[in-house]
Amino acid sequence: MGAKQNSLRSFVLATLSAHTPSVRTVVLRAVDRTRQTVYCCSDARSAKIIEIEQNDAVSTLFYDAKKKTQIRIFGRAAIHGNDDVAHEIWRTIPLSGRALIAADTAPGTILSGQTPVSEKFRALLDGRVMYDEPVSNFVPIEVIAETIDYLDIRIGRHKRALISVPDPQKSSWIQP
Repeated sequence: MGAKQNSLRSFVLATLSAHTPSVRTVVLRAVDRTRQTVYCCSDARSAKIIEIEQNDAVSTLFYDAKKKTQIRIFGRAAIHGNDDVAHEIWRTIPLSGRALIAADTAPGTILSGQTPVSEKFRALLDGRVMYDEPVSNFVPIEVIAETIDYLDIRIGRHKRALISVPDPQKSSWIQP
C-alpha cells in the first residue's frame, strides 16, 4: 500500500465547499492499485474534512514535469478514523508530520503573534514522546477512483486516455 518517493509524491486535492471549489496540495501516502485508490491524510479539524463530509465528490491532479504527464482522478473520498488503514498510514508519517497533526490548534486557526512551538512538538524534538499510535486528529483520506484522465504531453507523443474504473470497456483514447 505504501507510496514510494517519486515525482508524483505531492498532488492537488480538490473538494467543494458550500459556494466554491477548494484546492490544496497534499502528500501521497499510499496507493492501492487493486482497489484503484490513493491516500493522503489530514487533521480531522481541517476544512477539507468538513467539505468531504458534506460532499464526497473529489478530484485530484498529479503532474510529472520530467515525464510531462498529467493524471487527474475523479471519484469519491472516504475518511478513515481509528481503523487499520489509519494505523498503517500513521507508521509512514515522519515524526515532524505527526507532531503537526498532534497540534493543540486546528489548521487555519488565527494566531496572535508568532507561531508558538507547542509542548507536543517540543517533546517530540526532545525525544520525550514518539506518537507511536495515531492521534485522534489524524484521518487518512481515501480517494476511490471512478474516472482517470491520463494526458501525455511530450513532443510528438501527445495522447490522452479517459479510463472508466468501474467499467474499463467504456475507456477510450480521446483528443488531447
